[in-house]
Amino acid sequence: MFQATRRRLALWYTAVTAILLLLFATGVYWYVRSTLIERIDDTLNHVVEVVERSLV
Repeated sequence: MFQATRRRLALWYTAVTAILLLLFATGVYWYVRSTLIERIDDTLNHVVEVVERSLV
């Protein structure tokens, strides 16, 4: 009886921990992704401005 309950609790704990870790990792991934895309866009816009100034 106690072994089955212990196993069930361990599985629930593992599942909840895995889900929370997955959600956290997904949030970090999206944050880093959007930050990098924004930085790349800013860099490209700066390069375009420099090229435009050099061509005029």
